Amino acid sequence: MNRKLLEAPGSPGGAVVLASTIAGTGISIAPLEACLLLALATEDPVGAAAAQLERRGLQLNEGGRVLTDPDATRAAIAQILPVFVSGKLPKLVSLGVAEAAL
Repeated sequence: MNRKLLEAPGSPGGAVVLASTIAGTGISIAPLEACLLLALATEDPVGAAAAQLERRGLQLNEGGRVLTDPDATRAAIAQILPVFVSGKLPKLVSLGVAEAAL
């Protein structure tokens, strides 16, 4: 069910609410986190996250400026992804929102 929720286009900038089997409630994650979570199940998570951002009409900001260059966006995602994997992902797994296999 959460995969379908993650894949839904949603509104740009709006939170994505996923079902937590452990908490018995919905858990909100940011649109960027939704893109990262989906991307982790691919062979190229950085490229997949960039494609997800584009599909959702989202752009990253860095130093107060919008990243419009695809290479700059990928570089930013490459920096963000390990932080997400080591910080937020374990919590999502413990709540039953994400699979440990990711």
